[in-house]
Amino acid sequence: MEIFRIGWIVAIALAVFTVVEFIFASEVHNTEIRVTGVMLAGTIKALLIIWFFMHIARAWRGEGAH
Repeated sequence: MEIFRIGWIVAIALAVFTVVEFIFASEVHNTEIRVTGVMLAGTIKALLIIWFFMHIARAWRGEGAH
């Protein structure tokens, strides 16, 4: 059941970072800060998806682990 708890935590984190992206995109008027914030939030979301949902950590384990 631990895996389901982690999945929910990651899903909530993705939702939070989506809200952060929206706030940066709609409320920040400085272009450099806006682009940096959106790119940083998007990168974190991509890394969370790759690590937890695509199981990239298992790709370098021994044969049969993935």
